[in-house]
Amino acid sequence: MSRSRYTVKHRNVKRRPVASRKHRLMPKDVLNVNGLPRATVLAQFHMTDENIRQFERAIPHPSDCAINALQLLDVISSREANFMRATLSQDSLGLYVDQIAKICTFAFRQKYVFSSVPAGFEDFASRIKTQLKKEHACFAGYKQGSASHVVVIGKHSDGRIVLIDPQQQTYCALEDTACLGQIARKERYYLLNKADGALTRAQMQTLGFVV
Repeated sequence: MSRSRYTVKHRNVKRRPVASRKHRLMPKDVLNVNGLPRATVLAQFHMTDENIRQFERAIPHPSDCAINALQLLDVISSREANFMRATLSQDSLGLYVDQIAKICTFAFRQKYVFSSVPAGFEDFASRIKTQLKKEHACFAGYKQGSASHVVVIGKHSDGRIVLIDPQQQTYCALEDTACLGQIARKERYYLLNKADGALTRAQMQTLGFVV
């Protein structure tokens, strides 16, 4: 229908614009939703050897990969991480990506979103190589079949990029073929992004937080 107005009870009423199919299908982290900022910047956390040396899992769980990452990146303390592990049932699949993003949002009062990297491993690796700062690390995830996994990827002061996965007892340089093989050729990849600037109290409430 090409007309932009139609008559109801003898009054002209403007028809509300309908979003294109392309925009309706775009993920929430690309569009401004409810006045919230876009989360498009790679989330980075300062990482030191001390974080790794002090890491411990008093209550190991086969699905605690996200908790490990949160602990390694100092988002939660070791004590808090073990409390979280203790709440996981034996058949639990662990935390979901939206829960990880929500924890970071609450901790830092910035909007965090786990975003899919649709172009595959090459784009995933390129973003990390070009955007990750030295002595920082990021949340990275992948999906293979029905299984999903979260790891930490860090960059040393000399530029070396390393894979850190306490669940698999892995700490290796991604320039090594065997190390790269642990994360390459997966079906789908994810990176944790954030929005610049602190969220207001109203924006935090929009996201479901009582602050």
